[in-house]
Amino acid sequence: MEFLLFKGDCMRDLKRTLLLFLVLTCLIALVCTDQDYYSLLGISKEASNREIRQAFKKLALKLHPDKNQNDPDAHENFLKINRAYEVLKDDELRKKYDKYGEKGLEDHQQGGRYESWNFYRYDFGIYDDDPEIITLDRGEFDAAVNSGELWFINFYSPRCSHCHDLAPTWREFAKEMDGLIRIGAVNCGDNRMLCRIKGINSYPSLYVFKTGMNPVKYYGDRSKESLMSFAMQYVTSTVTELWAGNFVNAIQASFASGVGWLITFCAEGGDCLTSQTRLKLAGMLFLNSLDAKEIYLEVMQHLPDFEMLSAASLEDHVAHHRWLLFFQFGESDKSNVHEFKKLNFLLKDEHIQVGKIDCLSAPSVCSNLYVYQPCLAVFKGKGTEDYEIHHGKMILYDIVAFAKESVNSNVITLGPQNFPGKEKEPWLVDFFAPWCPPCRALLPELRKASKHLIGQLKFGTLDCTIHEGLCNMHNIRAYPTTVVFNQSNVHEYEGHHSAEQILAFIEVCDSHIMTPYLPQVSVDLTPQSFTEKVLHGKDHWVIDFYAPWCGPCQNFAPEFEVLARTVKGKVKAGKIDCQAYAHTCQTAGIRAYPTVKFYPYQGAKRNVLGEHIDSRDAKGIADLLTERLAVIKNKGKRKKSSRNKVGNLWPL
Repeated sequence: MEFLLFKGDCMRDLKRTLLLFLVLTCLIALVCTDQDYYSLLGISKEASNREIRQAFKKLALKLHPDKNQNDPDAHENFLKINRAYEVLKDDELRKKYDKYGEKGLEDHQQGGRYESWNFYRYDFGIYDDDPEIITLDRGEFDAAVNSGELWFINFYSPRCSHCHDLAPTWREFAKEMDGLIRIGAVNCGDNRMLCRIKGINSYPSLYVFKTGMNPVKYYGDRSKESLMSFAMQYVTSTVTELWAGNFVNAIQASFASGVGWLITFCAEGGDCLTSQTRLKLAGMLFLNSLDAKEIYLEVMQHLPDFEMLSAASLEDHVAHHRWLLFFQFGESDKSNVHEFKKLNFLLKDEHIQVGKIDCLSAPSVCSNLYVYQPCLAVFKGKGTEDYEIHHGKMILYDIVAFAKESVNSNVITLGPQNFPGKEKEPWLVDFFAPWCPPCRALLPELRKASKHLIGQLKFGTLDCTIHEGLCNMHNIRAYPTTVVFNQSNVHEYEGHHSAEQILAFIEVCDSHIMTPYLPQVSVDLTPQSFTEKVLHGKDHWVIDFYAPWCGPCQNFAPEFEVLARTVKGKVKAGKIDCQAYAHTCQTAGIRAYPTVKFYPYQGAKRNVLGEHIDSRDAKGIADLLTERLAVIKNKGKRKKSSRNKVGNLWPL
């Protein structure tokens, strides 16, 4: 009997072992079949759109079925890399993939078709290998053209023969103008929405963009010389011819206004800079770089460096002034230093000063700000806690766009010391990782949205690569994750990464779900404040009489907040708890909950019974109040007119 029991135990153990083995085998098979898209393309998770295109093109030329006709698996293998490319080039699909893996893409299974090998060889990513030409996507476009620099952009389609005819000329033109103006390209095949918004209906379409100026379309012939002649019209630089009669006065006048000189001395008949080269050099020194680059680099090296702030001076500097600060560890990177010296000029209109801090000399400053590697940040003139770190490209136009956006937005960088707690006002917090492209694309959209919600909702960003513990505490599993906090209430945003969608989510009138996350506009009244402010005060009031236990009252509460926001500035909104202040409600004639009453100010003590409003719809009540205020205003005008007439007749 004991032997049989032992045998049964062994069989059970064996079954468990076999079952565990089968489960592990299935899991391994499942993992092996769910191939990582980044690995398929041979790229890192922080790869830019340009790097994704370049990696895919390289694989497409190698693995395309047209070039592997003897491989029976060529079609399936190519579909895999094509699928990886289709997902990773799309910011929304990429976010879903990063968050949920392939399971998150079940609603996006379209695909299965691809182009010929010739398309990938000759038509795909026309300008991706040209360093002088910046290929812009939808997420980068606005920041680029609003940076203050001059842009000349080629909107093209990969299938357009005229676009391919222009490509060699556009490359030569870009090399010629490199540094003087920015030369860009937009692939309308990949960015249909952007091109539609910009009114592009033919290819190629060439436009000049500059802040404060409407885009200008180029209609001339497509030669390098004609393109240069057109572009130079928008280079707003000045070349002054100096001679004995104006030399001293011109130089002294410029010095008085803080402007230096670069002077070329040329004898008649000698080797002189051409008029166009002089104009390019002048434009280069005020906008970017160009031809005559040896002269340019030599001149820029002699311009003064940024002010170095110390740990002692930082607090005082950023308390009342806007600053763009470079954080460096010892010697800074010299690769772009000549370009960055233009920042003072480009940010002057926004009253942003530019400086730097050496973290080796001021370690406490950098550790308090959680700065552990070279970076730059904008301080908004409100102290050391009101700042935002830049996570974009370390190139001039991107830095300028970031600085201008940041100082005018309501977004700050968060850490443990200022992360919203239960006792604080509502916040929208973006949990992100700097290596994540969809995260970087979302940041400018958050800045845009924040401008519309100043005073209602604060915006902050938390870098989960630095504050991993804080992100784990809030169960963050993918980037970006955007969450609204209001004390103990938490709500995650799942919409598209655009300012419009974020605002639609937060807009109280569109979605009452967000009302608890916004500051209360209505005022909680006591019997004393009701008497002083409503009955004896000089404001119009709309009052919600309610009881905390009343279900309809609870349902009406967010609607009343919508009403309070709608009529803010015209009518004050108050709430009275009839359970706590039963006598006040009885005196006001309240017999049911909720009851809404209007108490208009008409220059005399108001009736405690007020004017009953038989509606629980915010818009309907707001319309009624607007009509009632118009009647009161007209009545006041008639009284004033009557008094004037009596006054005019009295002397007779």
